[in-house]
Amino acid sequence: MTLSQQQPKRRRRALRSSALLALPLILALSACGVGGGGGSTNRAGACDISAEAASGKALSGEPSGKIVFQTTNLKQDFSGYFTKLIGDFEKKYPKVDVAWQDDPGDATFTQRLVTDAQGCKLPDVLNLNQTTVFALHKEGFLLNLTKAKPGIEKPFIPSVWDSLSFLGEKDSYVMPWYWGLTGLQTYNTELMKQAGLDPNAPPTTVADQFAAAKKIGANSGGQLSAFAANPRWRVPNDWQLMDAAVMDKKQTRFTFADDPRIVEWLTQYRDVYAADGLPKDTLSSDTDMPKLYSAGNLVWGSTNASFLRYVKQTNESVYEKTGVAPLLDKGGRAFMDGQLVAVPSTSKNRWRPSRSRSSC
Repeated sequence: MTLSQQQPKRRRRALRSSALLALPLILALSACGVGGGGGSTNRAGACDISAEAASGKALSGEPSGKIVFQTTNLKQDFSGYFTKLIGDFEKKYPKVDVAWQDDPGDATFTQRLVTDAQGCKLPDVLNLNQTTVFALHKEGFLLNLTKAKPGIEKPFIPSVWDSLSFLGEKDSYVMPWYWGLTGLQTYNTELMKQAGLDPNAPPTTVADQFAAAKKIGANSGGQLSAFAANPRWRVPNDWQLMDAAVMDKKQTRFTFADDPRIVEWLTQYRDVYAADGLPKDTLSSDTDMPKLYSAGNLVWGSTNASFLRYVKQTNESVYEKTGVAPLLDKGGRAFMDGQLVAVPSTSKNRWRPSRSRSSC
């Protein structure tokens, strides 16, 4: 998923407000009704899809009924925000009752959501990552938002919205919610100096960063770490930044093993590890990288801009030493790595036609 490197100020403001845009839209759409009476004209797995949802026409009706809204690991830190947002929504639509539940978002998230989908037990509104979206869409479990709500894309940055369409499809099945832009690097300027690097000249490519990481391990005698060792923090992000050929053009076959850039990446990653540039105890563990950085144990932190707020809140001294720069490599652009929101095509929320003009 790509997003142009250069963003005008008004678009940066739009990034911050995207959650406020997406949630009321998607809740109202769900409350207008996806499931309900009438015979099903389609199925997703063993689950019925209502005639209204399967018709390919815009949904209409008065928002009403109970909506089960599921977020992913947000309740602990954002309970106040969502409580107010849901309360405001219910005031606007007094016939709607929103039941909020929060999934922990652990390593089994996608597996559990797919299992719930196959059992016809998905909530009415879902906060999803990109991997889970693909798995659910492939089996027909997501509502076509473009058809259900014509013009739903208008409040959003066009390049972000367009990037959410699947290969060979023009319609969208998810809405952007909140996200980071991979292509940004955050780094501890003080630790860079200690390792003999110039914080005013940070790396501009993935290869340059690996070269710097080897120097960090060698010059510090293994006392400093460049970044978290677990490759899942960097794959496939690095490969996309390098513009490597992860899949063929039809996206039917993986080709990364044939790309010399990825072979070189693996070689460099091995060399960084051998040079003590990585914390070895995080190689195969699910270590909390933001905590490591905030504690002053890593040179490079997260690529997510909101990570900076976390560092400021948890360790002001590290925040003051944190530098920010682009890391765009051959791709030449940052790409979106974010959370999305969707309505299952199998939602059981009843459809109620309205005589007045629909507010959906």
